[in-house]
Amino acid sequence: MKATMMSVPLSVNVLVERAARLFPSSEIVSRLPDKSLVRHTYGDFVQHSKALAQLLIGLGIKAGDRVARLARGGGS
Repeated sequence: MKATMMSVPLSVNVLVERAARLFPSSEIVSRLPDKSLVRHTYGDFVQHSKALAQLLIGLGIKAGDRVARLARGGGS
């Protein structure tokens, strides 16, 4: 009998990386507090996220540490 459990964890990073692999030029559209829209592709989003992760590692942030990013109006 075939198992119904997924072979990978259903976490945000897995979903986003899969979307970037399969649909790298598809857009993610976000609305900022000032009601303007910001557009990124899945490919760009993953690339920027990985660059941010490397920057945080370089600053000494470790797994389990808490980090926050505050929204700012007018841009990303």
